[in-house]
Amino acid sequence: MIVVRHGESEANAKRVLQGHMDSPLSNFGRLQARELAQRMISTGNATFDLMYSSDLSRAAETAKIILEILKIDKITYLPLLRELNLGNYEGLSLDEVNRRGLLVSLQKDYSKQAPGGESINAMIHRIRDFLEIINVLTPQPLSLLVITHGGALYHLLRILTGFVPDDGEWYENCQMNEVIRNTDSSWKLITFNEKKMRQ
Repeated sequence: MIVVRHGESEANAKRVLQGHMDSPLSNFGRLQARELAQRMISTGNATFDLMYSSDLSRAAETAKIILEILKIDKITYLPLLRELNLGNYEGLSLDEVNRRGLLVSLQKDYSKQAPGGESINAMIHRIRDFLEIINVLTPQPLSLLVITHGGALYHLLRILTGFVPDDGEWYENCQMNEVIRNTDSSWKLITFNEKKMRQ
């Protein structure tokens, strides 16, 4: 399974907190998606049995660009793969969010939520529901492509493999993260931001 964070959005470029707020890709984000599709072709990762994407526009647009280049004719858009709903914090600049420490309590206590938003526990529940969809797919193994968001990607791979990026590292836009299913049905992270993991 290849899991990818969407391309750079206009809000990313402006350093604005998004959550469920819809922001289209920037021109650079569209270029990132096209370049990702070409890297998939050159590395032999261009054939997928199933493709899933968040339905938010920055992920959906990334997926559509990849679909067109790879000539994939079917994709499923799922709200389950959305980023954390940050309610009243959405639209604020990242500088203001960091200065006011608005996300710190949410990250320390997964049961807390931004006003009008959802808790990290609620997002994790969504991600687990998505993984349950994958777990019941037959036949196994299937080749899957998943387009999602940084926070959702973090918890998806943490749940599957236990992997957590080091401080200062994060999931880059339009970089492949590859996981494989072992014979005992556990999962193993093979690449993080297209860099091979140490075995």
